[in-house]
Amino acid sequence: SGARSRLAALQGAALRQPEVRGIDLHDGRLKLVRQVRIPGGLHPAGPVCAGDAVLVSLRDEDLQGAPGVRCLDPASGEARWTFHSEASIKNKAALSTGGLCAAVSVSGRLFLLETATGRLRWSADLPGYPELFAYSSPVISRDAVYVAEKDACSAYSLEKGEMLWSRTLDQRDQGATAFRRGVAGRDVPCYSSPLVYGDLLIALAAGRGLLGLKLDSGETAWEYGAPEVNSECATPVLEGDFLVSAGAENRLVVVHAGSGEPVWHLEVLQGRCPTGLAVAGGRIYAAAATGGIRCCDLHSGEVYWSFATGADLLDMVPRRRGLSSVLSPPVVQGGQVVVGGNDGYLYIIDGTSGECESRTDFGAPLVASPGSSAEGLCVGTWDGRLYFFAHGKGSSECPGS
Repeated sequence: SGARSRLAALQGAALRQPEVRGIDLHDGRLKLVRQVRIPGGLHPAGPVCAGDAVLVSLRDEDLQGAPGVRCLDPASGEARWTFHSEASIKNKAALSTGGLCAAVSVSGRLFLLETATGRLRWSADLPGYPELFAYSSPVISRDAVYVAEKDACSAYSLEKGEMLWSRTLDQRDQGATAFRRGVAGRDVPCYSSPLVYGDLLIALAAGRGLLGLKLDSGETAWEYGAPEVNSECATPVLEGDFLVSAGAENRLVVVHAGSGEPVWHLEVLQGRCPTGLAVAGGRIYAAAATGGIRCCDLHSGEVYWSFATGADLLDMVPRRRGLSSVLSPPVVQGGQVVVGGNDGYLYIIDGTSGECESRTDFGAPLVASPGSSAEGLCVGTWDGRLYFFAHGKGSSECPGS
């Protein structure tokens, strides 16, 4: 008949769109400045605050032809520019100190853009493009851009995008090639992204553990074996010389970032592995698919408190149903921990006591971390609503449960 049909996913729950006016803090209130919609929703690529602008990665799950990166004005909500990529961008853009940003499409194409204008400086295809499943964010150093995507890691010249080196992270490849198709699990989403520490690139390799690679060559400087880590584990985080990461099941590990020497490796989690990590003031805040948020000491692993969110609005964890989960890294701001739950609430938690100071209902899962700046917060929902909040006066009473 020539008629065209369109497939769309059926959701397990009706999402709400409550009226949101502000977020209560212990020392004031964040007032809603603007609400806008973006195509594709946010999962888990949260908004990135870049000076006086906000960058959002665009998915194209319904094949409407709109993947890429969009730059928004937080005051007006208007788009300053939109860069269209050839496939969905599944994670955050990375920022440089020189006014550039980088993003990777799920097919494995790396883009370097001018943050102010969205102009493309260059693009480069990762080894194996377009048959990759790239869900990680790149990272930018002084003179290169790096991508660690599951089993492979590559470096590209910041100036021209030329490949500097490429290495396999999968021991089963035995170093034979930079990329080899057929490695089990390559199509499983893995959002863990690399970090730069001094002259090292640090990456978490599923089934292997933590790796410290030399920035100039990709050679292994150190390795901390943790074969239990899998593709669900969160991006490691740094606090000074300390590196915090997933370890064995229900465990966190802290190592010295320069050497990989362990500080401790303890069972401190309520869930199998951390889905999001943050560290500040000598404390680790770990999110999990089961068990909400848990706070422990950076130096000893002593658990201080736990906080549980409500029941998930949608089942978003593979092979699990009926959870109360947190899938995004918490954000620490001014002694408070900002937590987005799959129950649709944004929680403001006292970082010392673990007490809830306020919660705000957004009516849809919050699976991407808020963008944080000196002016306020930018909160995005799974179904594509983006809220801009700025500091102002108001009530700080915690709503009842």
